[in-house]
Amino acid sequence: MRRAIITPTFKKHFCFIKKYLNSFDKYLLDRDFPICFIIAKSENKDFEKLISKYKKSLNIKVFFLEDILKRFDIEETPEELMTLYGRLSFQTIKKIYGALYIAADQFLFLDSESMLIKPTNMTSLFEEYFKAPKFFISRINNRKRTYNANFTYEFINAITSLMGEKAEYYTTESYEWFYELRILKDSIKKMGEPIDVIRNYNMPDRHPNLEGILEALWYYQYILYNNIYGYKIYETDEELKKFLGNKYHSFKYSFDSSPFWAVGILEVLTKFINKDNIKELLNFYNKYNFSVIRMEMPLRSQNFEFQLELLNHSNIHILASNQEHLFVSGFKKSSKTFSFLIKNINTFIYPFKQGIRWIFSIFNMFIVLFKILVGK
Repeated sequence: MRRAIITPTFKKHFCFIKKYLNSFDKYLLDRDFPICFIIAKSENKDFEKLISKYKKSLNIKVFFLEDILKRFDIEETPEELMTLYGRLSFQTIKKIYGALYIAADQFLFLDSESMLIKPTNMTSLFEEYFKAPKFFISRINNRKRTYNANFTYEFINAITSLMGEKAEYYTTESYEWFYELRILKDSIKKMGEPIDVIRNYNMPDRHPNLEGILEALWYYQYILYNNIYGYKIYETDEELKKFLGNKYHSFKYSFDSSPFWAVGILEVLTKFINKDNIKELLNFYNKYNFSVIRMEMPLRSQNFEFQLELLNHSNIHILASNQEHLFVSGFKKSSKTFSFLIKNINTFIYPFKQGIRWIFSIFNMFIVLFKILVGK
């Protein structure tokens, strides 16, 4: 197989698959492009119900995790892997060994929550990316001084230590997860079998409950320190300085002061789009030809229209991990902020409804405790 999309999923995420496939059915131009799902055998009956209506119009392929594990002599069951090594390391096992099993030369990892948002020739997206492959990194020493005590640092250190390198860069800045099979295989030769690494790795005492091996860090850290593949590597901070100019410092202050300071800058950049920087950030996204991004809910509701402007005037075709964004519940390119919020009011107030339910559940718990204490 030359190229493919690979989406590992599981039953709790099946609720996203309908919108995922609806978007592909609506916007995918090269209908024969392989869309590969990885699931457990026990989930197949429910999954088949979801995908049956799309099988004639899309090239859907389903692979079973049990078959993948057997091929690579991994003895643990999926349930045991999840219990023993945690959710994120389990995802790493599914993704890396799933990619090796499917054996596409080039592939794009998409989460279940992803969607196409405009007519897309997937083959062209692959060709454009691999014509000038790139990824973005950010320096740890440009973050808060407390970053080294943060769990994100431990994820980075878990990977770099395998190569005898220091944890200096965060390499999962964006969601353009285009991979090459040859590089993945080379990384395993260098760093060891992923299952053995996961079995043997323990997080430090200060973060004992975190899961330590992330496949995106594995792949891009390897390229960073072994870049014989022609990838262009950009430092996010330096590139944003070029485009934002004097506005960079206010952006950096907002980012460092936000709850998102420990993750990738590009991962949450869309939260910070506003009327003062939309022109510069649109130029940034177009300069580097981003086709896949995570569109985060903005910090201020009036910034929705500038997020829409970014999508309308850029090469972005795929929203990754984004089905909870307001855009997904009623994507209207021409909508202004107020009308957009009105049309999607149920989605907008969802977090508040959840909060109210939580308050009432706590209140009811106290009532039960009170009745127990007074003997009623």
